[in-house]
Amino acid sequence: MKTNLRQYTLQITAIFALVSVLTIGCSSTYTPIQKIDGKYDLNYTMKKGVEFSITKENKHLNDRTFMGKQMVTNTEDMIVIEIEVNSSAKDGCKIEMEYEDRSHATDEKGFEAEIDFSELLKKEINAALSANGELSDFDGLEELPQINFRDMDRVMTPELYSYEFIDLFTIFPDHPVGVDEIWTYTQEFDEPSGGAILKATLNYEYKIASESVEGFDNCILLKGTYKFDIVGVIDAGGLELTIKLDGTGVEDVCFDLKRKMFHWKRTSAVIDGSAFNEDMGITAPMHHEIENKFNVEF
Repeated sequence: MKTNLRQYTLQITAIFALVSVLTIGCSSTYTPIQKIDGKYDLNYTMKKGVEFSITKENKHLNDRTFMGKQMVTNTEDMIVIEIEVNSSAKDGCKIEMEYEDRSHATDEKGFEAEIDFSELLKKEINAALSANGELSDFDGLEELPQINFRDMDRVMTPELYSYEFIDLFTIFPDHPVGVDEIWTYTQEFDEPSGGAILKATLNYEYKIASESVEGFDNCILLKGTYKFDIVGVIDAGGLELTIKLDGTGVEDVCFDLKRKMFHWKRTSAVIDGSAFNEDMGITAPMHHEIENKFNVEF
């Protein structure tokens, strides 16, 4: 049986490209941000006409070994998204988003050429942003180009674009919380890969760690941790491989209580596991390190 090593590595890279950009939660009911009895009511109910941009920088170390061959690649991505609040209501707001800039770089040999993102820029995408950070009712995703990230064997679809927008907003609880009081949420999603569906489960836990952030007025510091696992079976060029992966991550967020938007957030994750075929005695270890930096400019 001939195994397509390139196909296998591309499928695994695509899995972690999705994991590195995905956070989502559940909806909530709006009440103004305020502190009552020592608790904060957190939400994203920004006023109509507010404009800001979010710059996201992503670094991904991908270390895998297959059939005795170790492969280590590094990728760096940068995305700038312009956002304007078109309307505001008790349950959240309507926002308009545009890609202002984008880049992708890899040190994987044969894929160093730059990707042309010009067709993506300045196209309008509209969505509803709930008070606690859930994005829904997307309009315009179908008009975005099917850009091919060849080093990851990944062609952008409306669903994959939606993950990039969803990733911007940390999810808040549907009730007031005090310092060190924990809120949680769980997300499950399916990721097509190798002609099959991988199942991913992510468990998030957040708290208000501090009522002040150095250098920023009217801000609180949120700290989060998350755990996830990914399981499934893929076809790597005719070789059936079972995927089992798990990882942990951390997130820090500087949230402005008056602007009702964060100034910055930082996330990082470490992912380990393997792809294996017990009948053939094949095990392919994998290790991934992911870092994300988000900065907002008002």
